[in-house]
Amino acid sequence: MVPAVVAVSSYFRKRRGLALSTSSVGAGVGTMCFPPLFRVLIEEYGWRGLMLVLSGVALNLVVCGALFMMPAKSNKKLESNDHVQKTGICSRCTRQYNDFFAVLHNRAFTVILVIITTTYLVYIVPFVHLPDLARLTGVTKGNASFLVSIMGIAGIAGRLVFGFVSTLECVSVLLCHAGMLLVCGVATLLCTLIHTYTLFAVYAAVHGGFIGSYTGFIAVVITEIVGLDQTANALGMLTFLGGICILLASPLAGFLYDTTGSYLTSFYFTGVVFLVCGFVYVGLILYRRHQRLHVSIN
Repeated sequence: MVPAVVAVSSYFRKRRGLALSTSSVGAGVGTMCFPPLFRVLIEEYGWRGLMLVLSGVALNLVVCGALFMMPAKSNKKLESNDHVQKTGICSRCTRQYNDFFAVLHNRAFTVILVIITTTYLVYIVPFVHLPDLARLTGVTKGNASFLVSIMGIAGIAGRLVFGFVSTLECVSVLLCHAGMLLVCGVATLLCTLIHTYTLFAVYAAVHGGFIGSYTGFIAVVITEIVGLDQTANALGMLTFLGGICILLASPLAGFLYDTTGSYLTSFYFTGVVFLVCGFVYVGLILYRRHQRLHVSIN
């Protein structure tokens, strides 16, 4: 993910949000198509066969990665790289290590890092538990499974719409990002009151559209906070910590269900986490505006 985001970001400036959102549409396509595809493959080949097919698909990504091309570097950048190469491998490793952790000196990025990794702890809950919650209210198995596909379809539309909105000069990307979390939080809490398939579908569309846009906007937000030169380091750190949180997400959701015997607890917890992170995000935005106002006055 990181090389793809950095490569796309390097080619765009004014319409970077739209470019990154469009390039991440594939995630929504996967969310829409893979659940029914997995079901068919498991029925036909079993779970071992499914893993072999997925391995083959993942291997094809190597070809896509080989096609990545970065913009030509300036002479100054090339001279800098030549100097680094001449100083030896140890010096290069030390410099890269320092550059990687230098982004933590950016307080805004540190807050954003905590917010995003925290949301990753509950990100997967609606995708995994919504079909089960719907079935408990009488929704058929087929319709319940299709809710995940609705999230994927809405995620595609949301990424494209908000990608275009982000190109407008009057729009704050950070404020949009925080608003997406707040909408997901409110919608997830209201989902616990739903008892009909139509309303479950509405929730799936709303949540899928906004959470899909939220993940698609992460790279845009990170680039705006740390700058293009530090984007790769910032996204690398975010991917590492976020991967750990996503790894813990399913066991956490399962623990909540096993402890309470209800899927509603997972949705309550998810909604609260989204809302808390969203309000912290808004607080960060207001603090940054106050700091800029204070600097301009002085």
